[in-house]
Amino acid sequence: MLSPLPVLADPVSGAEHRVSALTGVTGHDSVRGLVDSVGLTAWPVVAIVAGVLVVLLAIAVAVTAASWPGTARRYGDGDAAATPSDPWDALTRGADPTGGPER
Repeated sequence: MLSPLPVLADPVSGAEHRVSALTGVTGHDSVRGLVDSVGLTAWPVVAIVAGVLVVLLAIAVAVTAASWPGTARRYGDGDAAATPSDPWDALTRGADPTGGPER
């Protein structure tokens, strides 16, 4: 697994491969001599925190999902013979397929 933590600790090491490919200079000390400064932003830390939160949320969902309520009965009428076109047919007959009061 790739981790941004080593790059945060030593950014030159994280860029060493790319700098070597572009300049032909190899070796950690040689590359460090080429790099004048490294500008880090907060985004790697934000990404790490977001990743940890996603993992914690996934664990919480996995642990608590069994106790969640199922689908409400009002969303299904339990009629196994119903077809997707039945509500449209009800509209054609002038009935309210949403279960509202008849006119």
